[in-house]
Amino acid sequence: MARVLPQALFVPERVLDEADIERLVLAYLADRPNAMDTFEHIAIWWIRLQHVRFEIEALKAVLVRLTERGLLERVSFGNKDRVSYRLSTTLRRSSRKT
Repeated sequence: MARVLPQALFVPERVLDEADIERLVLAYLADRPNAMDTFEHIAIWWIRLQHVRFEIEALKAVLVRLTERGLLERVSFGNKDRVSYRLSTTLRRSSRKT
């Protein structure tokens, strides 16, 4: 039987404020100093691209932290550059007992 995730795990998307948007625009331009675009494309590509980039970096940090705390384990299958994460063996064993 599939488990239902607690409601607390579903975080609504945070609305970006002007300071967030400014940071994202400047970060995009730091990577691409010659970039130029219309308002519409800046909204669609620059902001979204930078926002996703920061979310990916945050996710990497979270996975490292959870692995270091023993909650997750890294699993690689042959290709060392391609790593998967799963619940640690200890936690998987304890969840089977309940």
